[in-house]
Amino acid sequence: MSQGRGIEIVALVETWIAERDLAGDYEDYERQGKVNRQALAVELGFARSCYSTNSKLLELLHATECRWFGEKKQTINSYKAAAERSDKKATETTANNNKLIEEIARLKAENLSLRRQLERYAAMDEVIQATGLVRP
Repeated sequence: MSQGRGIEIVALVETWIAERDLAGDYEDYERQGKVNRQALAVELGFARSCYSTNSKLLELLHATECRWFGEKKQTINSYKAAAERSDKKATETTANNNKLIEEIARLKAENLSLRRQLERYAAMDEVIQATGLVRP
């Protein structure tokens, strides 16, 4: 993009921002706490790639977004709280997984025991079917 076109786009966006301020409808352009860049580019007729090549445009939008939508800062305490919640959840999940593993092991042992018992009963049934007698 030429430098002249970049300056022209910044001027277009400045005018657009002033119009939104006057109309008070800037919230219509909000997307996740930022100006919807795709809608802005379409409305003003420039390519979205301008955002990656025009630092003045990005600075202008960032300042406007802070003014319109407020700067959403994450504090150290919120990060610590999130980490604590995550650690607690991980500990609970590990404990639940360990209980399930123990239950699976117990059920496998019970299953093996029942299969052996079934084999004995099947053998006894064969003897009864063949002889009609029950072995003591």
